[in-house]
Amino acid sequence: MDVLKYPIREKKENALSIIKDGIEYVLPEAWSLSDSGTYSFRNKLSSRAFAHGSDMTGDGKLDGRTITVTFSMHELTEQEHDEVLNQAYTYFTQTDFDLKCGRTDRVYHVAGLSRIRHSYQNGFKQRWSSVTVSLLLADPFRYEAQQSKAVFKFDAAAKDAMMVLHNLGSVDTPLTFRLIPKDRAGNISVWHQEAVEKFTLNDSLLISPATCTVNGKEGTVWRDSANAINTFGGTFLSAKPGANHFYYTGGAMTIEITFTNRWFI
Repeated sequence: MDVLKYPIREKKENALSIIKDGIEYVLPEAWSLSDSGTYSFRNKLSSRAFAHGSDMTGDGKLDGRTITVTFSMHELTEQEHDEVLNQAYTYFTQTDFDLKCGRTDRVYHVAGLSRIRHSYQNGFKQRWSSVTVSLLLADPFRYEAQQSKAVFKFDAAAKDAMMVLHNLGSVDTPLTFRLIPKDRAGNISVWHQEAVEKFTLNDSLLISPATCTVNGKEGTVWRDSANAINTFGGTFLSAKPGANHFYYTGGAMTIEITFTNRWFI
C-alpha cells in the first residue's frame, strides 16, 4: 500500500489516516475524534388502543450517523501552512473511504464529508489553524481492518453437518457464502441455529468447476458471472456476536464463509 504523508514526520502509533484505492494519507498534526455521533435506532412507541401503555414498533436497525474529527495545522510560514491544509482537505473531501482513528486494526467506512469548520489561532498570522470536519457514516459501525474467512470441506454428501463460526464483534454481521462443489451440488440448505433461519439453493447448473456466491450484505446470488437469484430461497444469513452454529445439507462441497467483524465503537 502506498503511503502519502506531507510533510515528512515521525509516524505515530495513534495516527489518523484516510485510506482509499490502496493509498493511505496520514494526518500530519495533532487530532482527536471529538464526537462519535448519535446512535439512532429505528424503534418507536405506539399507543395501545383502549389500554394503558404502548407497544414498540420498528425493525431495531441503526440509521447512519455523523462523527467529528478535530485537528490542528501549525507551520513556519503561511505558504507551508496553506499547502499542508489543502492537502488534508483534498483527502477529507473524497467519498467512500476508510478512516483509521488510533487503533490500526479497526476502520470507519466514511461515505463523505458534510461540513468543515476552520478557524485561525490568534497571534500566528494564518500559520496555525484549528479544523473540525464532520464525516457521514452511511454504515454506522466500526469495522475490523481485515476480512475474516472460515473454510469447511465436505468430501461426501452431507446431512446437517455442523459448521461453527465465531463473530468477534459486538453486533451481527452479514455473511458471504462461496459454494464450491466437488461434482454436482444438488439441493443445498444451510440452517443457522442461533437465528432460527436458513437458506436453500436448488441450482441444477451448479456443477464443478462452477461456483456460487451468496452475498448476505448485497442480497445477491451469483453462479460465476450469471445471476442465480431465482435458485435461492429463505434468508440471507448473518452471524450473531459470539459462536454461531450452521448445519449444511447437500452434495460434496467446500464452503468458504467470509465476513468482517464490526463494533459500535
